Amino acid sequence: QGLIFPLLTALFVDLALIVIRQADLLSNLPVDGFFIAYLTASFFYTPAAIYKQIKSKTMYSRKFFIILAIGGILSGMAQISRYSALQVAPVVLVASIVATVPLGTIIFSFFFNKKHEILNLKLVLGSIITVTGVILISFSLQAI
Repeated sequence: QGLIFPLLTALFVDLALIVIRQADLLSNLPVDGFFIAYLTASFFYTPAAIYKQIKSKTMYSRKFFIILAIGGILSGMAQISRYSALQVAPVVLVASIVATVPLGTIIFSFFFNKKHEILNLKLVLGSIITVTGVILISFSLQAI
């Protein structure tokens, strides 16, 4: 289970990038990719969230919902930026740059959640390798 879900996630994210790139090329509107991604996620997520809220005895604070709203807005802006990039650049380049998201996640998690996150040599080396790979892919695409 610990490996199946991440592998399925990687598979579906990769397939989604290719399908959404095709939709963007057909319609010339990057917002289509945003709607495809978020409507699909909402379709599958909303029933589960409603069920969990009904079964939950926990009352959530207003601060909790504000943090979720900010996260949702930032995520939406990131998605629109990604689909705008897919409209003007090859999937290989955009996917490579998007692959650096874990680097940003590690950095921001370390700064915002210092008492919960651990930054060690393996994470730093993995991040450096990821960024180096993205740079090499970008240069190789420009050579074509």
